[in-house]
Amino acid sequence: MEREVAVAQEDEIAAVLLGRSPRTGPTPGAIDGPYWFDVDLLRTDLREDRPGLETRLVLRVLEIRDGEAVPVHNAVVEVWHCDAFGVYSGFEEISRMEIPIPMGDDGLPVGPMPGGDAGPSDGSYSHGEPESKRTDDATYLRGAQPTDSAGIARFTTIYPGWYVSRTSHVHVKVYRERRNVLTAQLYLDDELSDEIHTTVAPYTEHVVRDTRNETDFLFTPECRLVAERHGDRVIAAIDLIVGP
Repeated sequence: MEREVAVAQEDEIAAVLLGRSPRTGPTPGAIDGPYWFDVDLLRTDLREDRPGLETRLVLRVLEIRDGEAVPVHNAVVEVWHCDAFGVYSGFEEISRMEIPIPMGDDGLPVGPMPGGDAGPSDGSYSHGEPESKRTDDATYLRGAQPTDSAGIARFTTIYPGWYVSRTSHVHVKVYRERRNVLTAQLYLDDELSDEIHTTVAPYTEHVVRDTRNETDFLFTPECRLVAERHGDRVIAAIDLIVGP
């Protein structure tokens, strides 16, 4: 019963956070980065063995019809992000090296991104997306969920860490009928990240961030999660607006 009450309370908080989510138009897209592969796992709990502050992601998929934001039922939302130390499953060796992304004068990365080409995806919810070539079999902090009748997909994960050249962020893809209709990156408030990274283990072992939101070459204010810490967990939410 206590768990049911807690879930109900989290749903109420998430509803308030979604009400504060920006809806200025279609969600800005972004590169999926060098560490995406088609993990092809439908699950709500992404943590596996990764230590960190429990975080509930509530992602609502909407489309604009006749000027109204309408929930998209049965889209598939996929998320992936690094662990508390900045390491990605599937690419543990290279993401541990903490090599700065080479940047050009225009503020964008130059040269080939690490990861390599593994060809197009062909999973149960994705088809044709170019994958990076993974170097290990780990799958933590990755997975997907279909949206419910309210357009919402929910995940239990940990608060993302950081790595050289990037602020804390979560990658997201949205699929409709196995076709990718949105690829974006979602961000957290720097103040919340500072609090967690300096006071909560194991983030305290990897503290001195070299990049914040305002200096991240991909940061987009419209893609900032509305997030609050409630005791031993963070609840973070956002509306993802896709094309018809």
